[in-house]
Amino acid sequence: MRRDLWVLDACEQADAAEQYRRACAGIFAVELLGADATFSNRMESFHIEAAIFSRCEGVAQRFDRSPAHLVADGGDNVQVVLDLPGNRWEGDYDGRLVDSRMGVLRLIDWSRPFQFRADAFTTLNLMLPRALLGPAAGFDLHGLVAPENSPSCRLLAGFMHALWENLPNLTAAEARPMATAASALVQALIFAQAGVAWEDARPADKVSMVRARSLIDARLDDPDLTPESVAAELGVSRAKLYRLFKPLGGVSAFVQIRRLDNAFRAIMEDRGGAVSLSEVGYRHGFRSDANFNRAFRRRFGAPPGRLRNAAEGGEPLNDHRRPDLIWDWLRDL
Repeated sequence: MRRDLWVLDACEQADAAEQYRRACAGIFAVELLGADATFSNRMESFHIEAAIFSRCEGVAQRFDRSPAHLVADGGDNVQVVLDLPGNRWEGDYDGRLVDSRMGVLRLIDWSRPFQFRADAFTTLNLMLPRALLGPAAGFDLHGLVAPENSPSCRLLAGFMHALWENLPNLTAAEARPMATAASALVQALIFAQAGVAWEDARPADKVSMVRARSLIDARLDDPDLTPESVAAELGVSRAKLYRLFKPLGGVSAFVQIRRLDNAFRAIMEDRGGAVSLSEVGYRHGFRSDANFNRAFRRRFGAPPGRLRNAAEGGEPLNDHRRPDLIWDWLRDL
C-alpha cells in the first residue's frame, strides 16, 4: 500500500512552522499556540483504496475551516478522529459546540465549516469519501461525538486501534476488505448516534435511494447511464433524484466514483494484464482513454498504468510526498 510520512520539526528545520502554515492554507487556517521554535508535527498515512488512515502528532494549535476554504477546495470527505489518551480539545462545528469531555471519537464533515482548538495531541484519523457512506451520509454527523460507552463507539475505536497496529504488515489485497469494514462500522455509528439531516426524511426517500443505488450499480457499464435515465426508471422527477444524491456529491459524481472503484479492483485482480487498460476503462463506462486516466489519477493519486505495474510486482505505490502535496492528495479523494 502507499505510505506517506510527513515530519516537520523546528529543531531540524528553521522554517518548519511556516512550511506547515503554507501547506495547510488551502484547507484551513492554523494558529500555533506556542512559539515557532518549539513547533513539531508528524503525520504517517496509509492509502487503503479510496480511504486514508493516518496517525498524527502535533503541538497545541487552533484550526479554522471557513466557507472560503470550502469553495476553494471542494472537499467532500468525512473524517473520523480517535483521540488517544490525554488529548484535550474544544470546537464549534457549524453551530455544534463540543469538546473532549464528551468522548474520544468524533466525526467531521469537510463540506461544512468548523473551528476548534487542541492542546498537544495524538490522533488516529480515518478519512472517507462521502460516497463510501451511502445513505448514512445524509445524517447530521458534523461534530458528532459518540458516547464512549456505546457499542458502536467501542467497536469502531477498537477496530481503528487494531487496524493501525497491523497496517504495516498488510498486503493491498488484505487491506481492501479492511476499508470496507471500516466504512461499515462508521455507517453503523452514524445510524446509531446521528439524527437525520435531510429536509424531508420520509421513509419513501430512503427506499428510493436504495433503489437508485442498486439500479446504478447494475448499469455501471452502460454508456447511456445518465441522471435522466435513472430518474425515468425509478419513476421520480430529476429534481427529486438530485436532492436524494446531494449528500453524496450528486448523481454524476456518484456514478463516476463507483465506476472508478470497480476499475481499480479490475486492474488489481488482473495480475497478468490480460485486459488492456483501454478495455478496462471502456468496460467501466469511459469512452476516452484520456478521461479515464485523468479521472483515475485524480481519485487514486496514480494513473492506471502505474497501478497495474505495482499489482504485477513492479514499481511500488509508496509515495513519500512533499508537505505541499500531502494536502493535494487529501483534497482529491
